[in-house]
Amino acid sequence: MVVDTDGNGDLADEQMLRDYLVNYDAFALVGDNAPDSRSLMAWELNVRANEDFLGKPEAPTVEFHFDDGSHGSHCAGIAAGHDVSGQRGMDGGAPGAWLISYKLGDNRLAGGATRTSSMRKCYEYAAEFEKKYGIPVVVNMSFGIASVEEGEDSIGRWLDDMLVDHPTLYVCTSAGNEGPGLSTVGIPGTSRSLISSGAYLSVESGADLYNARMQRNVLFNFSSRGGETAKPDVVAPGSALSTVPGFIDGMARFNGTSMASPQTAGAVACLVSAARQEGLDIHWGMMKRALIAGGVPVPHLDLTDQGGGLVNTPASWKILKQLAGSKTARQILRYDIETPCVFQDDGMSDAAYWRTPGGVPVAPEEVTFTVRPVFHPDMTPDEKDSFFRSFRFKSEANWLKLVSGDRYIRGDMGMTVAVKYDGKKLQEPGLYSARVIATLDGGDLGGLAGREFSLWNTVVVGDPVGPQSGYMKVYEGKDLAQSCVHRYYVDVPAGASAMRVRLEVSKDTGADKGARALVEICDPQGVVRGGWAGYASVEGDNIKDSTVLTPELYPGTWGINVCGSITAP
Repeated sequence: MVVDTDGNGDLADEQMLRDYLVNYDAFALVGDNAPDSRSLMAWELNVRANEDFLGKPEAPTVEFHFDDGSHGSHCAGIAAGHDVSGQRGMDGGAPGAWLISYKLGDNRLAGGATRTSSMRKCYEYAAEFEKKYGIPVVVNMSFGIASVEEGEDSIGRWLDDMLVDHPTLYVCTSAGNEGPGLSTVGIPGTSRSLISSGAYLSVESGADLYNARMQRNVLFNFSSRGGETAKPDVVAPGSALSTVPGFIDGMARFNGTSMASPQTAGAVACLVSAARQEGLDIHWGMMKRALIAGGVPVPHLDLTDQGGGLVNTPASWKILKQLAGSKTARQILRYDIETPCVFQDDGMSDAAYWRTPGGVPVAPEEVTFTVRPVFHPDMTPDEKDSFFRSFRFKSEANWLKLVSGDRYIRGDMGMTVAVKYDGKKLQEPGLYSARVIATLDGGDLGGLAGREFSLWNTVVVGDPVGPQSGYMKVYEGKDLAQSCVHRYYVDVPAGASAMRVRLEVSKDTGADKGARALVEICDPQGVVRGGWAGYASVEGDNIKDSTVLTPELYPGTWGINVCGSITAP
């Protein structure tokens, strides 16, 4: 194939190009009126064989591949870049990895929207590649949309089914940028078989990338949170300088859970590579267990913020090696967990989430989880029938009490686990979130590697607003650090037609010079209402009002999130 790259109408001065899959040929386009201009983007081509409906060969199709949006190449650099921007040692997570570029979005559409089934076709191509060449494939999907009902999307369910047949296809995805409200993880990040990442920001990265003097390591406010589903799985750095096409001017610094996911994908690629070099037989279920169990909990963050915590590759490697040597770990890809959830159409979810005024099932009521194994595809019918697993359970919080003792699974039957909530310890308005962790009782694994699954429990207690309080509440928030959030929950009564939230940031309220904060109102489903009022600041407009009116306003437990700016002192 020959391309007139300089647009002069003469092919004699051009080089012959081969299919990128064959020879990795790339080229750039320049105008004949600007021969010294910089290369704005790299182009590659693929040659596709065609045939008619009878199988007779037809003329091949040439497809041009390029990054017209910069988002994909930025994520690729985070995952596997090497000497980025020519700076030695500035590498991505897995600089030796081979890269495959999937084009699923169309930047002629708003937000680079996907075409019909384009995301699904990307996953299918990756699965075919894994099967054809017999090598593991790590997919990074830094693309998604907001969920209407977390965990009820068709693409997520399809992925759960597809990955059962592809145990060495590892899929990492962004959790979404709809935070900091609860129950905001997007599609396909709620899929139970994927590794979903929230966006973390360290003190060091804040200083290097934003010139911010941060008090502590944080989560970006926009990072989507869990609640109705047991997500995110982990968090990873959500901001970076990376590789972008030449048409991007200024700093190549992007942030988002889109940047966190390739950090996790790079770690997964390194772990997969290490396992292959040591001859270890692993699958994505082991990988997900190792990442969650090996994660470092970030202080001041809740379970719904961070899941297993910050990705820690060395710690996860130690756990992964133990899992690889375990017969019991190889047998199971994951566990299907279901528990009642009033926010889902079918009334069930993989996490217990209670956010209804006066409707929290405190003791003696019980909350019941059903747990079923999802077997490795190599398991024979006899092996599945004779499968046996016994568990011990431990609660992470004093308000979360275990009713069931040691339980077991035999074959593919479902196991039930019951818990109770201590109402005396759930009196104060706020967010309560904790896990019951299931570990092997006996068997060939112990410690962190013995953690088989966890049962997420979240209770949101609202502050009643009614005639007894004059239909008004005043909260004085102290010590709001940069990129941190203070959450307040109020129970909106039936018949309310309007809710106004006023945020005041001033020296009179104890704010420091330069302080900036914004307020976000979330309905009981986690959807932002009332619009964007902007930042309130000590030096500027120190009061911001947000209002929600009917029909947007309805009874239930609403969230008021006050978020600090990254760069404010």
